[in-house]
Amino acid sequence: MLAIARAVLRNPRLLMLDEPSLGLAPLVARAVYDALIQISQLGTTILLAEQNAKLALKIAHYGYILESGRIVLEGSSKDLMENESVQELYLGMAERRLLRKDGASTRRGGHGDLKRAETIPDLFLEQANRSKDRLALRHKKFGVWHRTSWKEYSEKVNQVAAGLISLGLSRGECVTLLGTNRPEWLICHLAVMTAGEPRVVSIHVRSGADPLCDRTFRVQNSFRGERRTGR
Repeated sequence: MLAIARAVLRNPRLLMLDEPSLGLAPLVARAVYDALIQISQLGTTILLAEQNAKLALKIAHYGYILESGRIVLEGSSKDLMENESVQELYLGMAERRLLRKDGASTRRGGHGDLKRAETIPDLFLEQANRSKDRLALRHKKFGVWHRTSWKEYSEKVNQVAAGLISLGLSRGECVTLLGTNRPEWLICHLAVMTAGEPRVVSIHVRSGADPLCDRTFRVQNSFRGERRTGR
């Protein structure tokens, strides 16, 4: 908010923002966007690059969808929010419709999948089987967005789980994950749970802001040798 206030002090004609909601709590992000609405109403044009498509399209008049640096779709915010491809890939609305449909089937006594799932790995597997080639994860690497489908996501989880089992991970053991917010962390977390219900402790390290990032951790033979209460 302070950075935005400094930018508008000189009453600019154009305000350019790059992902102003990144890393903010939902309530804080909404407060920032409320401020942007007020700035726009005072006559300042706003050019906004934002990964939170739903939040951005709610206040924008016109939008562009970029994939790997190329414009693949453009139109009014209303048209983009009603576009089925945009809803599925960026707004998550298609998955909610699918879940509501499955839930209704279960309540009617049908064969909805949600009723049978008892664990998080079960829910994950059922979601992957339903969605397959639909978008599961998006992450930015060297400034370029990369996509992972539910099928690719589940395959990676199963590969890591099989590797952990082959290294000797047993039911009930404790596994600690240390890492930054990235797809590999999610994959490993699900893989550990899939590999036989061990206990999982996740430690999030803020990249570049935590002294732990300046140290090198080398874990050798993590799942070999004598059984321990924690590995």
